[in-house]
Formats: sequence, structure tokens, C-alpha cells
Amino acid sequence: MRKLIIIILALAFLCCAKKNTGKPDTNPPSISIINPENGENVCSNVEIVISANDESRIEQVKIFGNETNIASLPSPPWHYTWDISQYPNGTRIRIFASATDEYGNTGYSDTITLSVLCPDSSRQINLIADSIGTRFARLRWNMFTGEGFLRYILAYSTESDVDTTDIIAARIQTVSETTYTVSGLTPATTYYFRLFVLKSDATLISTNEVQITTAEEETRDDGAEMVLVPAGAFIMGDSWGDGASDEFPAHSVNLPSFWIDKYEVTNRLFARFIEEGGYNNPEFWSQEGWAWKERNHISAPLYWNTGQYSSGTDYPDYPVVGVSYYEAEAYARFAGKELPSEAMWEKCARGSMNPGYKWPWGNEFHKDISGVRVHCNYNGNDGYEDPYPQLAPVGAFPTGASPYGAMDMAGNVAEWTKDWYSASYYRESSQDNPQGPSSGTEKTVRGASWVNSSTTSSPGYTFRNPARLHKDPTERKHYIGFRCARIAK
Repeated sequence: MRKLIIIILALAFLCCAKKNTGKPDTNPPSISIINPENGENVCSNVEIVISANDESRIEQVKIFGNETNIASLPSPPWHYTWDISQYPNGTRIRIFASATDEYGNTGYSDTITLSVLCPDSSRQINLIADSIGTRFARLRWNMFTGEGFLRYILAYSTESDVDTTDIIAARIQTVSETTYTVSGLTPATTYYFRLFVLKSDATLISTNEVQITTAEEETRDDGAEMVLVPAGAFIMGDSWGDGASDEFPAHSVNLPSFWIDKYEVTNRLFARFIEEGGYNNPEFWSQEGWAWKERNHISAPLYWNTGQYSSGTDYPDYPVVGVSYYEAEAYARFAGKELPSEAMWEKCARGSMNPGYKWPWGNEFHKDISGVRVHCNYNGNDGYEDPYPQLAPVGAFPTGASPYGAMDMAGNVAEWTKDWYSASYYRESSQDNPQGPSSGTEKTVRGASWVNSSTTSSPGYTFRNPARLHKDPTERKHYIGFRCARIAK
């Protein structure tokens, strides 16, 4: 028995020894470029086809163009389309490839040389979306090199087969300007883009159509305290007979429940927008706002670095000023909110009673509230004055709270709303959640500010809840700020 066991163990040893006599693969894979052929003329896109073989498994094929790794392919088929539209006519391009097997052996193909040659007058222009976000897409293309260039026209739509009757994102008159960022798109939406070259003989050259889908919107929050305004109707417009013509007629408006910032957006909050790259991220900007910002090299509020009007990080609890409508809109998106509509703003200021309050705290500008008669930051001249020569920290006038608890809705800073301004809008607006006119040249501003006066003959006239102001959306004033809102879920 003992002898039999020894024989079995010996046979097992010999078997294992036989299995381990094989040597690992030390031969590199064979690899060659099947397409394109050496010496070919190419234009815009190059279809590269690789043949790679080895007695072991191939782990990776790399393709190199002009000494740069342009593709790493982990599995067959070993195919890659290389966009060479950035190379001008006459450029020589060198391509080679490598293949590495599971033992680390690497083989290399021969190098082939190609020449870029496209007809000057009709060179194919290739449009590419090289960055896509929630609300933006950055497009680029190779430069037109033909004769008679007038302008590029970038158009887009939510339907395919885009032409120049669709939305025009840009008209670009500089032939070397070959990138454009389209902002203000809708999250989780599919868009189609196409570029056209308009020539001096009125002919159009059309590019390929690019399809993109914007990302889902992230949940964001700036941490600002907010107050809830319940759903229901209120009276909007002048109910007392002493307002301006654009405040008439007074009319009933229904709104859904919404949250609105308790305080105006402060320098402390706006500093986070700057620090986290808000001015450099097209995600937060409308198309018009991004174009305005880029054109004017805007990177902070107007007085941010001077300290004027209590601006900047040295005054964290003061309202941010010197911001255009576009900057306010971008911050609101950064915060996961929006600017309030005129209707939202006015309901929060006057309440849902019929007709509601004339000022946020009641129907008398200098109403006696616990012995206090000055309820906002303003420019006096009516026998009363507040303790602040210019701006005040937010919430400095607690007796000025609106029926829902929002502070400083009269005075301190006037506030951007999202509505375009129209003097006649109240005669045509919807009764249900009106959003203002579809277009315009000025945005509506509400609430008046520290620069506005009150007189003994008409105390607090400019500060009345129905009073409407309006400004060009690019204006950056030392008396205009904003607060944000969002629909309640």
C-alpha cells in the first residue's frame, strides 16, 4: 500500500512538471494599418482600420497621429474615426499603431503619411459639440478657407433638419472664430445644430447636423432662508387710485404656492457664486447673458473690488448691488432657483387680502408699529429719516416685514424680477400665474431703494407695493439687487 502511494505521488509530480515546462509568450503582436493607405490625400475625417494578431490575447491597441495618442482601443474591432478638420490644406499627417498582449509584449506598425487636401472653395466644414452641460452646448468647427466669406450662421432646433429659419444662435463675421457656446438651453432636452457659411455671392454652405442631449438638472441650494407664500388669488395693480398708468387695471391673479428668499441676496451668498466659478460656467447663464458677459469681460459685480456701496466680502450682510439682470439670473440658477415674476413679488409684498397692503407692513407709510414709524431704508425728505446714509444690512428694519415675513421689500435695494416690462401688460395678462410679456427691451424692477425719496405731500409713493420700475437688463446700478424664488413642491 505504501509503495502504491509513492508511485501515485511520483506520477503526479511528473505530470505537474510537464505542465510547467511551457514558456510564457515573449513575441510581440503583429500589427498593420489596413486603411488608409500610405500617401493618400484626406479631408476632414480619416477612417483608420487596424489589423492586429497574436498567439496570446491582445490587451490594447493604440493609434498615434503626429506622435500623439489619439485613440486607445481595449477590444476589437480595431477601428477609429479621426477628425482632422483642424488641419489646413497641405498638412502632412503621420499615423502608426501599437498592440500590446496580455504578457506586456508590444508590437508596432509601420508609419504611414497622409496629406490634407480639400477643395478650397467647398472644403467640408465639420461641426462638433465638444462640451455639453445642463443648459449649454459648446460647438466648434474647422475654419472656412474658401473665397467670399461673409459670416458663419449657427442655427438650432429641437427637431432635426435644421435650416436658417430655425433659432439663430449666432452670426459670426470673423472667419477665424470657430467656437461658440450656446447657453440658456433646457435640461434633459435633445437639440439639433447646424452651421452655415454665407458667401458674398449669397450662396450657403451647410455643415453636418449635430445632435446633443442636455444633462438632467442637478438639485442645488444656496442655503438662503426662504418664506412660503401659499397658493391662491390676490389683487395685483393699484387699488387705491393714485398709481401710475402702468399699474392699472387692478386685477385678480392666481398663483401656485412658492418659496421666496426672506432677504435680498447678500454679498456673502454672492461671493460663493464667484468662488465656485459662476462667472465662468455657461451652465448658469442665458444665451443673451453669456454673450453680454463675454463681450464685456464681466467677472464680478460692478463695485465688488472697490468696496463702494458696501460691496464685496468686507460687507457680508449687505445686499449685493452693481449686478445686471443677467448676473442676477445666473446666480438664481446657480442657487437652484429663479428670479420671481412680478406677480410673485407683488403677492409676497402685499398679501392675499382684498385689496392687500399698500406697503409691505400696512396701508400707512409711517404707520406706528410698536413705537416705530420708519420701516425701510430710504432717502427721507418727509420729516423722518433712517439711520443709514446709504445701504443697510439686510433685515435691519424688522417692522417692515411683509405679510409672509419677507424683509426689505420696500427700500434698501430695488429688485430685478424675471418679467419683461410692458406699460400695457395688465390689460392683457393671464389671470393664472402670469409670466410677463414674451419679449421686450427692459426688465421690471420692484421695491424702490435707498436712493428714492419720500415727501410730506406723498409719503412713500415710490415704495408702494404696486409701483413698477423698469431697466435695461445690462444696467448695473448701485441701488439694484435681487432675491430668488422657486415654486413649492
